[in-house]
Amino acid sequence: MILLTLISLNLYYSSHSPITPYPDTLPIKETIHMTDKEIVYTIVKQELSYHKNKSLFANGKIFDYKDISVYSVPNEPTIYSVVFSIQSGDDDFWLPGNGTKQENNWIINKSNYMQLIKEKDYYRLISIGTGL
Repeated sequence: MILLTLISLNLYYSSHSPITPYPDTLPIKETIHMTDKEIVYTIVKQELSYHKNKSLFANGKIFDYKDISVYSVPNEPTIYSVVFSIQSGDDDFWLPGNGTKQENNWIINKSNYMQLIKEKDYYRLISIGTGL
């Protein structure tokens, strides 16, 4: 009985990530020599690392990411198209919307439109969705 309780507790805690703020911002003081596209790239990389560092059974868990590309959107100075690939641990979270499923749980060419907003002391990246 004690063993079952320990196993249950372990599964519960491994499926619940610690509460940490979502890394969708970057302090302005860290961006002095960066272009807006570089700022977007850095924040997207922070966000993907956040999902990679989640516990094994957590919602939205990924095992790896690669090929992050940031593109300007014509006539939209604060909106960017972001394309990336992830090795998914949670297809229900990552596959809907777009992307192509590949072997070894890779989903390639995931894309999203993001808006970069300058607030008081930081830049914030806001997801708009998969289409404009």
